[in-house]
Amino acid sequence: MGLPHVVVRFYTSPHGVAARRTTVAVLGLVGAFYLLPPVYGALGRLYAPSSPSPATRTPRSCCCPTA
Repeated sequence: MGLPHVVVRFYTSPHGVAARRTTVAVLGLVGAFYLLPPVYGALGRLYAPSSPSPATRTPRSCCCPTA
């Protein structure tokens, strides 16, 4: 099993070494893409620790007037 657009590279490439190299590069880039949001969030918490978290925030009614 694997990502279809990555696995199809083995069927369309005339050279096995080039297909393997490309597959490893693509999987590395996809892995980095999925690791970036948690890293970005952790760095945000590190550099902006005073920002309120969603659990401690109080709800505001910014658009709806109270009756």
